Amino acid sequence: MITTEQRSKVDKIWLDFHSNGIAIPSDVMEQFNYLVFLRQLDELETRREKRARMVGENYVPKVFVTKEEQDYRWQKLMDMSNTEDRFKLFQEKVFPWLIALNDDEDSAYARYMKKAVFKIPTALAFEIIMRDINDLELKDEDSKGDLYEYMLSKMGAYKINGQFRTPRQIIKMMVAMANPQPTDIIVEQRCLGLIQYWKRCA
Repeated sequence: MITTEQRSKVDKIWLDFHSNGIAIPSDVMEQFNYLVFLRQLDELETRREKRARMVGENYVPKVFVTKEEQDYRWQKLMDMSNTEDRFKLFQEKVFPWLIALNDDEDSAYARYMKKAVFKIPTALAFEIIMRDINDLELKDEDSKGDLYEYMLSKMGAYKINGQFRTPRQIIKMMVAMANPQPTDIIVEQRCLGLIQYWKRCA
């Protein structure tokens, strides 16, 4: 069962996604999954390296194969001090690499990742969300299962409560198109319907 601490961390991740313009729950889950997957790839590689050292073998990388790809590892990204450099590296190198990780076009992974889009909008948002995910406890299968169940339950709650928020970029576009002025009176559509009803009844 997910702990109260873990639950609070997940709630913070959702809030940080929403406050940075990623308001659709399915988008939150998608972007969250990309980053968790990258973190788990690095942890898997690290475990293999440690195991090889313990038995005195030379470790041959299985995921981050080239020297350049070593910089794509989760911990390497976390250790970068410049947020803009980290964001640029992820956008331009790491995410395309993640998409093409399985070159078998018939695989489920390739089909799923074919249309993948990285949507985190700024370097600061990316840093905050990465740190959020880095704080999650993902050591055993049970904790990961509980975590995903809680994430899915949040998606269901948002749908039931009508909390699928309008993305920030669409709000900005609507405001730019409407071009409201300080002297304008703005009435929400549902309120306008009530006003028209009251006028008919008067």
